[in-house]
Amino acid sequence: MDRCLITSCGGFIGSYLAEFLLSHGCKVAGVVRRDSPHLRDLAGRLEIFTCDVTDRPSLTRVIREVEPTFVFHLAAEDVIPRSWEDPKTTIETNVIGTISILEGVREVTPRTVVQVAGSASEYGRCRPRELPIREAQVPHPQSPYAVSKTAAIQLAQLYAARYEMRVHCVRPFQFIGPPEVS
Repeated sequence: MDRCLITSCGGFIGSYLAEFLLSHGCKVAGVVRRDSPHLRDLAGRLEIFTCDVTDRPSLTRVIREVEPTFVFHLAAEDVIPRSWEDPKTTIETNVIGTISILEGVREVTPRTVVQVAGSASEYGRCRPRELPIREAQVPHPQSPYAVSKTAAIQLAQLYAARYEMRVHCVRPFQFIGPPEVS
């Protein structure tokens, strides 16, 4: 049975991913910063760890306990206007959080497959001749958030090459879904 660890499991995407993985017979553990209404329907079906992804020792302990075969790293400060108001927190969460995941996996379970979520924001504004956007297009980040996601993806690629880790990077575009749960 695959063991999956999801950072930001209580978020919009993480909670749906947890539900999907559980429905396919996976054992799922999630990292959250605080309680989440998105996880109400999944109570008792997954293991939850309250931890900040920038706290590497705590995150490494979670990885050691779960021994995941897959890690889905979704945790991020992801509000672009807020990244201008507090760029330090955005960079710490998105870059240092990614390093924490990569270092924890490298130290504890180096054969774990890690998926790191970037963002379409990494591409910035594109000229008409650059459309449609191709994966190989050079990023031109236009906000602290986009810079942080570009750095996180580059770090993930660096770890994959340097340590022969099994890292996959994605740059999702816009997500839609039901209104926020209160």
